Amino acid sequence: MIFAAILAAGLSAGQEAQDSDITQTAADIGDLSIFARAMEDAGYVSSLNGGGVFGFLNDGYVVFAPTDQAFENLTQGSLDALMADKGRLRTVMGYHIIDRRRLGEEGISSIEGHNEPVDLMTVQGRTVRINSNDGLTVNGARVLQSRRYDNGILYVIDQVLNPSE
Repeated sequence: MIFAAILAAGLSAGQEAQDSDITQTAADIGDLSIFARAMEDAGYVSSLNGGGVFGFLNDGYVVFAPTDQAFENLTQGSLDALMADKGRLRTVMGYHIIDRRRLGEEGISSIEGHNEPVDLMTVQGRTVRINSNDGLTVNGARVLQSRRYDNGILYVIDQVLNPSE
């Protein structure tokens, strides 16, 4: 029950399941081309779409998608270095994904309006902090919008999450 309102509150009537995969959903939203390329290069797209190594018997994913501007705001040379280092890229992008099985039936939707921050485990193995005291944030990155896709929900955020912080 601790996790039932960002999913519901984050999705308006026009944001029901789009009958599309994660890459198509990112393209439909726009301003997520670097995110889509990073997820592809990190090897997560197949799994996020319901296949792949950890897609078997999965109930979907919550994915935090940094905007292109968020990637471009990284320190000079950091984006190129990240994209060139596939191991580091996989670690960083895995830190943007939560397996919904870890959240129970209600997903993360009950956090909206919750007074205390909630820590959630990512597929990368470290936690992110979700807070809704002043708008929905994940590790301080603002959630700008959300949209369902066939195998989960995509939350657009204004920063790249760093698992080493």
